[in-house]
Amino acid sequence: MKKKYAEQYAEFVENLEFERIPTVVVEHAKKLFLDTIGICIASTRRNHAQIFPELVLGFGGANESTVIGTTQKVPAPNAALVNGTLAHFLDYDDSHLKSEAHISAAVVPTALAIGEKIEASGQDIITAAVAGWECTARIGMTFPLNFHNRGFHCTGIVDPFGAAIVASKLKKLSPDKISSALGICGSQAAALMECRNDGSMVKRMHPGWSAHSGIFASLLASKGFTGPRSVFEGNLGLYESHLGPGNYDASIISNLGKEWETLNCLIKPYPCAHYLHAYIDAAIKLRQSYGIKEEDIEKIEILINERGAKLTCESPSVQCPPESSYSAQFSMCYVVALALMQGKVSLDDFDDQKIADSKINSVGKKIFHTIHPKMADMGQKGFFSGWIKIQTNNRKEYEHFQKYNRGCKENPLSIDEVFNKFHTNAAGILPSEKIHKIFSIIENFEEIKDISNLMEQLRF
Repeated sequence: MKKKYAEQYAEFVENLEFERIPTVVVEHAKKLFLDTIGICIASTRRNHAQIFPELVLGFGGANESTVIGTTQKVPAPNAALVNGTLAHFLDYDDSHLKSEAHISAAVVPTALAIGEKIEASGQDIITAAVAGWECTARIGMTFPLNFHNRGFHCTGIVDPFGAAIVASKLKKLSPDKISSALGICGSQAAALMECRNDGSMVKRMHPGWSAHSGIFASLLASKGFTGPRSVFEGNLGLYESHLGPGNYDASIISNLGKEWETLNCLIKPYPCAHYLHAYIDAAIKLRQSYGIKEEDIEKIEILINERGAKLTCESPSVQCPPESSYSAQFSMCYVVALALMQGKVSLDDFDDQKIADSKINSVGKKIFHTIHPKMADMGQKGFFSGWIKIQTNNRKEYEHFQKYNRGCKENPLSIDEVFNKFHTNAAGILPSEKIHKIFSIIENFEEIKDISNLMEQLRF
């Protein structure tokens, strides 16, 4: 009898050992830990980011796991809730494009929270995290794009399963109990995207809530509470209920342990929607190559696919000037204008004062988009492409096609670039000595006996 998908995932998780993980995957995993932690640190100083720590600290409870940016510990599920929310708060965390999920924002906080609670070694934490990345990616890849097309944030749907896997692996649960934990997660995975229409904050909590849900599911399963093994493929399971018959293909599960989707979790060089990144790359290249000035530009054409246009070009909230700093993170006209005018895009560009800049918005208003068939499969192959054409007032034309966005597997960020991003995110919040200490610990993560020293650096 063919095993259910949850059972197949559970067997992979139980059998995965650190020694079986390729070195290149381990090295990328350490980058993902460093990057996610840096974003959490940066988020602690942002407006409204203290809502979650204040609520969770007020709940009290056992001193198990660190809430990043505070000096306190709370129960592990609550720490993961806060830290997962901080990880996604700036929309600067990595993405797995083929599933359209932000996986690390749940996997890393879960690994840190449970790892600290049980004093796990670096190797055990990396192994559990890789199990989480690999399974979550495939759960999302089973139905590329369909969740988003139906109004769900894929991150909030698939991340609870990944968090449950991480927690269960660290706690060494049996495959039977891991399967139950996944079944329990099916009753906890939810993430509507109506917030995209008004710029409200709720999307930012999806990975945090996922981490909390996954840990809670694992705890329930460890006590003997059961969930359906057919949570994915059953006639009342995740795929049928959310997508409908025939709208998914779960065969991707067959290459677990053979192809490593962890490598397709792409670290962001820019703090905005991943759809925009290759266009930023293209705009910076055009600026560097031709020295185009604001007054020279007559019009700028963005060539894009229909889905990308709906997300980044067509909504009233993303027109120049963007309605809010959050809307600006999804605004093609705003970020391309930024990249053309200043040659970079950074966190400081997404505050209320900057998005009102008249020069940037003047350029942004010269931007229009065209749906082009060459861009049809943008993102579905694990990278984003960008194509920009500029016409100047004297009728000169310039264009650049950026096939691979910076940060993808084909155009990766080096460890130095990831550290520079981490340093920038933590600077002004942590002293330089502590920043380098965190980097040193993660650089040698597989050698540490437990993560208490790392978590101590994250209490401030």
